[in-house]
Amino acid sequence: MPKPIYLTDELVEDTIAEFKKSLSSAQMLDGKFSFIKSFAYKTGAKAKLYYSATAYTQQLALLNNFDSEVAWHGIIKRLPKEENAYLVERVVVYPQIVGAATVEMDDAKYGEWVSQFSDEDFFNIRFQCHSHVNMGCTPSTVDLDHQQKILEQVSSSDLNKFYVFSIWNKKMEHVTRIYDFENNIYFDNSEIEIDLYDADCDMSDFIELAKKTAVKRTFTAVPSKDTKFDRWPYEKTTGSGYCSPIDGRPTGYGGSKQDYAYSGKNWQDLLDEQYSDLTAFR
Repeated sequence: MPKPIYLTDELVEDTIAEFKKSLSSAQMLDGKFSFIKSFAYKTGAKAKLYYSATAYTQQLALLNNFDSEVAWHGIIKRLPKEENAYLVERVVVYPQIVGAATVEMDDAKYGEWVSQFSDEDFFNIRFQCHSHVNMGCTPSTVDLDHQQKILEQVSSSDLNKFYVFSIWNKKMEHVTRIYDFENNIYFDNSEIEIDLYDADCDMSDFIELAKKTAVKRTFTAVPSKDTKFDRWPYEKTTGSGYCSPIDGRPTGYGGSKQDYAYSGKNWQDLLDEQYSDLTAFR
């Protein structure tokens, strides 16, 4: 469930009431008292993070063409006609120094780079994303520290303040977080749906039809009646003869099943050995 970012007066009053209630019934066996409270909205609301076709293509290009980590910003806006919805319009790569598992902003060049944007675009740089290449997308300690610093810089004077963080890898796995300060709500990865915004690029109907059309192959396992002979090739330990390459059972030369043992040879070796006597197989 989504969670509040800061405590409202109502939440503070409720927490104080619960704290007092816990104090009145507490028994301290070691002279210590602990009180922990978690906050979450019970609405079960979801957030929708849209990409324009251009932004999503740009992001895919970065993921596919860098074997190192790489980071980017997104020009992102809130969609006023849809609740908890945000649109990444385009992706921009800022000055940085990249490594196999690290990426650092080039502070000396960043100021000059960011000055090229219009006031509107600068105001809407509220999306920070980077790749983890082939690794999992769980934020590292460095990632979390960086996110915290950015959140501290989100000005209280912003009329439309929110920020989105996202980490992707080449498997198209991602961990995304949305902090919407204006609406006092935080969405974690499980509460965020990602989709394309452009009407002409809506893939939902296409994928639904494709899944109905491309049917997965199904297999029916046929259990062996004799588990002693469910691997081939087997070799007769007395006399001559080999097991059948068709059903994995000894054939043709008499003797009990106990006379057969796994040979450790592949079928081609057995064929070569018995080439002059093809009746050994059927």
